[in-house]
Formats: sequence, C-alpha cells, structure tokens
Amino acid sequence: MFTDTPFANAIFTMFSNIKIKLCLRGFTAPGSCKAYIFGGCAMHLHTNIRISSDLDSQMDFCRSMKEKAIGLIESISPVDFLDNKHGPSLLVYDSHFNPALAPMHEDYDINAIGIETNTPSPLWVYLISKCDLAISKLGRFGDMDQEDIYALFRAGLSIDEFRTKAMEAADYAVGQSGLPSKIEYAISMYKELMGEL
Repeated sequence: MFTDTPFANAIFTMFSNIKIKLCLRGFTAPGSCKAYIFGGCAMHLHTNIRISSDLDSQMDFCRSMKEKAIGLIESISPVDFLDNKHGPSLLVYDSHFNPALAPMHEDYDINAIGIETNTPSPLWVYLISKCDLAISKLGRFGDMDQEDIYALFRAGLSIDEFRTKAMEAADYAVGQSGLPSKIEYAISMYKELMGEL
C-alpha cells in the first residue's frame, strides 16, 4: 500500500480535518463515523499509478449522530499538496459520490482494509479492497476504468477472486446490464496484454 506519497498525505490530511469537524459537532464515540475510500484515491493507495482531483468516500454515521452530521460533508475544505509530477495540486471532497451507482459486492465493507481503525478517534478510515475496487470499475467501464482493473491485477489482484466476486455482484446488481461480458472482457484483455493468450 502506498501511504507515504504527497497525494496519500493529502488524503490523510483531509480525513484529519474531517475528524476535527466531527469532534466539534460532538462525535466522541470511537468509530462513530466510518469512511470508506473509493475511486482514484483508492487506486493511488493500492497502486500509485495516478492521482485524483477528488476524494470519493462513503461516510457512514452511527444512527444516533446522523442529525449532527447534516451539512458536514459540504463543509469539507480542499487540501493543497505538491505532486512530484503535476506540481501544485488540489484535492477536493466529492460530496456527490454514491457507491450505489456502481456495481458493488455486498461484503465490500467487511473486506475493506482498516487504515485508521480501533483508535479513540470518532473517525475510522477504511480502504476498499483491490477486488471490490475493480468490481466498482465495471459500471462505467471506460478506458481509464479498464486500465485501473489491469493495474489492480498487476498489483496482486487474483483473476480468480475477481471473476468469482464480480459474478456474485452481478447476480444482484440493479441497473447494471452486461456485467458478465465486461468481467470476461477485462480478464481476456489483461491476459492478452500480458501475453498469456
């Protein structure tokens, strides 16, 4: 996992800022807010192949604190950072991100990797697994999404695990037609790129 790059530091700075906002709103119980990292930020932490201009994150607030969280996401400030390739850069929180718009395995939260968990902090941060990240890329399945899947394979994602879990997700994905063909296309194209066909 790539957690010590300028971009990774910007991601964690943003979560530190969110933690402060939670404390100011009365969030005191450890893990009363759980954040799951998706999208380009998750790609960076898993592979370091690129950066992103926005943080895609699902934030789950404990039921008793949901009222205190109203407006919090919209108040998250951007984070400036200096990227080695792109120079001065800005990371913003995507307040419109919704993981339900992409195919997702039902156990993505169970399979997520704890980055900052089991601490006294009210904010616990998780990174979705390589497999669940690859599955989420099957929805839009544009050129960059396909490249991301190949990069996750190169970073150690098992083709068998991807096929099995992606097919499970396809069984109950709503409004996601053609997932089995996308799954097999991604696998065959990766094998072709790697000279395995």
